[in-house]
Amino acid sequence: MGIDKQNMTVIIDTGSELTWVQYEPCMTCYNQQGPVFKPSTSSSYQSVSCNSSTCCENNPSTCNYVVNYGDGSYTNGDLGVESLSFGGVLVSNFVFGCGRNNKGLFGGVSGLMGLGRSILSLVSQTNATFGGVFSYCLPTTEAGASGSLVMGNESSVFKNVTPISYTRMLPNPQLSNFYILNLTGMDVGGVALQAPGFGSGGILIDSGTVITRLPSPVYKALKAEFLKQLWFPFSTSVFNFGYLFQSHRV
Repeated sequence: MGIDKQNMTVIIDTGSELTWVQYEPCMTCYNQQGPVFKPSTSSSYQSVSCNSSTCCENNPSTCNYVVNYGDGSYTNGDLGVESLSFGGVLVSNFVFGCGRNNKGLFGGVSGLMGLGRSILSLVSQTNATFGGVFSYCLPTTEAGASGSLVMGNESSVFKNVTPISYTRMLPNPQLSNFYILNLTGMDVGGVALQAPGFGSGGILIDSGTVITRLPSPVYKALKAEFLKQLWFPFSTSVFNFGYLFQSHRV
C-alpha cells in the first residue's frame, strides 16, 4: 500500500464490501505477524473528511466506519485514501478502512480485502481497470501450497485440466452486495438428495465464512443420508454441531 509500498497480508472475503487494515496509532488491535500500516510514513495517504461524498457521518475531522461480522469479530476506525499496488498495477485513490479498534480470529494478518459488490469493494473501485471481474483459486492444506487471486478476465493463468465451467448468478435487490447462485441439488456418495428448497431463494458464495448454512429441509436430508453412509464412530461435539466423528482420515 502507498507509493512507498508497505506490504500487507489480508484475508480475501467475497462477502464483505470494505477493505481494511490495522494502522498506527492503534487503540485496540490484535497481534499482527507483519508490520502495521503507518499512514504517517506514506506520502500518498489522505484521510477522508466528513464532507466527502464517500462519508455520511457528522465527525468534523474524519469519516468513521464500523463493521461487525457474524462471528462476533469487528473493526472500526477511519476511512482513508491510498495508492494500491496490485500485482504490478497501481490503483490510485483507493478508499479503505484504517482500523484502530479490531478484534477477531483474523489469523495475525494485516486485515481484510472486501471483494463484495458494493461501491466501496475492491472489485467496484477497480472496475475501470479490471472490468469488475476477478477469479481466485484456493490452496490445498499441504505445506508450501499457495493459491491465487486474479483481477480481470484473464483465465489463461490457471492450469486447468478440464475447461472452466460457468454458472449464472441470481439477482436479489435485498442482497445486492452479495454473490448469489441457484442451489439446484446436492448428492452424498452419488445419492441425490430429495428435499424441498432446491432451486429457490439462492445461496451466498462467501469466502470469509467457514460454515455452510442450508435451509432446514435440505440440511435434514443431507444429515440423514450422511449418517446412512458413514461408518465412523461418533465423537463429542465441542462446537454445538449435531454430529462429530472420530477418524484418522477423511
